[in-house]
Amino acid sequence: MEEYLQSITSKNNKILLAFLIDATYSMQQYISMTRNVVKQLARILQINFDGLQLRIAAVLYRDPLENEGSHHSVLR
Repeated sequence: MEEYLQSITSKNNKILLAFLIDATYSMQQYISMTRNVVKQLARILQINFDGLQLRIAAVLYRDPLENEGSHHSVLR
């Protein structure tokens, strides 16, 4: 993976990563694993790109009938 990352070029060192994540109840066991992979990927990118301006967006989708009345949460 690091070899692939080193092959990427950018004129302005700006990267926006967007993730679409299944956050339905059946996938809850994978949410923390996903969070860790995103953090690890961010670290690898920071190491491989000097002066990187990294933005990460996450769109989580849920079953509309699941947890009625619950509030939105932030993946941290």
